[in-house]
Amino acid sequence: MSKYIEKIKVFSPKRLLSKISLPKVSLPKPLSPRLYLPKMKQGFSQIPRQKKKEYVFRGVVVAMMLVALLSSYTAVTGKSITVSNTYNGKELPIYCVQTDKNQIALSFDAAWGNEDTQQILDILKQHGIRVTFFMTGGWVEEYPDDVKAILAAGHDLANHGENHKHMSRLNNEQIKDEIMKVHEKVKKLTGYEMDLFRPPYGDYDNEVVKTATSIGYFTIQWDIDTLVTKITSLNKPFN
Repeated sequence: MSKYIEKIKVFSPKRLLSKISLPKVSLPKPLSPRLYLPKMKQGFSQIPRQKKKEYVFRGVVVAMMLVALLSSYTAVTGKSITVSNTYNGKELPIYCVQTDKNQIALSFDAAWGNEDTQQILDILKQHGIRVTFFMTGGWVEEYPDDVKAILAAGHDLANHGENHKHMSRLNNEQIKDEIMKVHEKVKKLTGYEMDLFRPPYGDYDNEVVKTATSIGYFTIQWDIDTLVTKITSLNKPFN
């Protein structure tokens, strides 16, 4: 693990977005967002605890290697990173940001349970990694101490919607409500002003992206999915 960490520096999405501007440029159409597997929680809970640490450990390395090799649908102009936000009239979230440095943005979604939160934080601390946690309103309410611990460890807090709903099925006011309820809870609890939003299930449309932007949020997707239930090769020797 250490030899990979030395070569690929890990940043949270917030750090990579610090210099982003959003011009409208014509770029190749990104991959369609994939939905989370409905039985992910059940499958992960059945894995022995000793194996979970190994999976998280290896999953970080797998994510680093894959993201480092993928080309993204962005452009780099000098020192300013630019990202396309429209394609043929469709509003797009940010999937990834290409830079000339060996960096990736690693994130976690927190919508249920906290059994492994401290273990994940310990692994990240061990390797000097800073990430972003996208949290639902229910998770913030149920695990306020974990929210504080995540922030105290130097990670970024981000918004995953109040009730983990399909955002494209909501109207403008409902979208705002889903985002701002979590925003206010986190602000009241920690004083932290979140500005990154990941739609639950990767479900978005033009209205979702535009509404999030109107209330000061970047809409964030992903380009590598490291669900444990999809990484079947982790049971094999890892070189």
